[in-house]
Amino acid sequence: MKFYFFIALFALVACGGESVSSSETEDATAKMEVNSDLPKEEQLYKQVLAAHDEIMPKMADINRLKKELKALESVPAKGKADVDAAINLLENMDNQMSSWMDKLGGYSDMAALKAETDTETIISRLEREMEHGKFLKKQIEQMIKMGEHQMSLHGKQ
Repeated sequence: MKFYFFIALFALVACGGESVSSSETEDATAKMEVNSDLPKEEQLYKQVLAAHDEIMPKMADINRLKKELKALESVPAKGKADVDAAINLLENMDNQMSSWMDKLGGYSDMAALKAETDTETIISRLEREMEHGKFLKKQIEQMIKMGEHQMSLHGKQ
């Protein structure tokens, strides 16, 4: 039964179950100091990198939880499906973060990007990447809570 809960949780998270409020967006943007003398697309790129840098430390928790859950040996059969589902969700989160980081690498050479793409398109794409980063942050936080919950249920007490 719990296994279906995790599948439903994953579907909710994967489909964007939680949106980022405008106040959260404004708070995150206000925290990021960006040189206003830079062109807008370069300012956005720096903001996206700042969002990445905020998320990246949480990946250590994702990897730690995957390792701890995989190391569990005495999980009853009833809880094993939940632990396996949690591991799969954590691995999926790791893969999503890696994909996002790969995508961000395409923006690192702004001069080359500007040579082949107009500025409005670059700005639009970077704004989408910023929103995607905020969404990933929420997902990662949810998956960490879920992994910690499984550890509290099945880990060594």
